[in-house]
Amino acid sequence: MTLNEILSRKLLIVSGKGGVGKTSVAAAFGLVASGLGKKTLIVEINAAERISNLFGISEIGYCETELAKNLFAINLDPRSAFEEYVLEQIYSKKIYHLIFENKFVRSFLDATPGLNELLEIGKIWSITDREKDSPGKQKYDLVIMDAPATGHGLAFLNVPKVVAQAIRVGPLKTKAVEILKLIQDPVKTLLIGVTLAEEMPVNETLEMLHTAKESIQVGLGPVFANAIFPSVFSEEEWKEVQGSLEKLEKEESYVSLKQALGSYQKKVQLQNFYLNKLKLGLGDQALLELPYLFQPSFDRNAIEELAEKIMENESI
Repeated sequence: MTLNEILSRKLLIVSGKGGVGKTSVAAAFGLVASGLGKKTLIVEINAAERISNLFGISEIGYCETELAKNLFAINLDPRSAFEEYVLEQIYSKKIYHLIFENKFVRSFLDATPGLNELLEIGKIWSITDREKDSPGKQKYDLVIMDAPATGHGLAFLNVPKVVAQAIRVGPLKTKAVEILKLIQDPVKTLLIGVTLAEEMPVNETLEMLHTAKESIQVGLGPVFANAIFPSVFSEEEWKEVQGSLEKLEKEESYVSLKQALGSYQKKVQLQNFYLNKLKLGLGDQALLELPYLFQPSFDRNAIEELAEKIMENESI
């Protein structure tokens, strides 16, 4: 699968365990796509905003906000999505506030299982498949969903299937079926996994991909192993370094230097072990490595560097 084939989809779902850098990878993909002339929207899901921080702008909220040329972002929240959905049906804010801002109705809605998730993913479906800039032209060429972390993310993607199976007829049933068609269409949608080369993230990623393929039936794209330390020395070179280090035993810096090199060697060895485990678990599915960025702060410059690394892999 080439980079162009991935970017030919309408919806990319970027997911992984919390803390592995999935938002950064989603943002980097956004820069890649927009740089190639695709009008792109990055979607955060009811999140403590990170996209706005990465691009150095004020909070985005429930508003499609320009980040760069051809690149936009929105942070979905269920209450705004619900209001927008209801107003599409009744066309009256006065009636909406009278009925649905009633505290008893609000409490009932907040307690309804799966409703918030269905509204949020329904908004993504609407942006991806329905909303137009002009007659016959989709509003965005590509939508990138910064999905919730693995466990919640799978439940989030599974909600349309659950609703479609649970409800016999009605607008919710119709909407759930349409959303499910989008998620399960490999020509339109791909799931991109992000992980670290560590035990828990690797295990959760492999489990997530298996469940996504078998249960939710979403098409699988490449997996990105993020924050990979450079492997500077071969095994033979490590032996030479250790031999040279012993000659410095009487130097004041010896202990600190030995500890630093030992920690680095252990980090690289563990990293390689989990990369190999990931490769075995993925089979034919592509695995790409993104480097650890030695930067004092993670900002747009860092995202641009990740985007360049993604661009280097034309064949993914």
